[in-house]
Amino acid sequence: MNDTTRLQCMSATVTALARHEPRIALQNVDVNWRAGGRAVVTLSGIITETMQNITFSITLRE
Repeated sequence: MNDTTRLQCMSATVTALARHEPRIALQNVDVNWRAGGRAVVTLSGIITETMQNITFSITLRE
């Protein structure tokens, strides 16, 4: 995995969430590669209805 792939993953994540999940205002999206071909996507933002800060990670496998 390289920086171009990382940027494409980040861009796709932002685009999909903006299109399909208007209740979340993203502040940060990060993708990091792990051993075994796994990617960890970390999202942080605000739930717009409650103004609650959220942060969570999702592990993706190759």
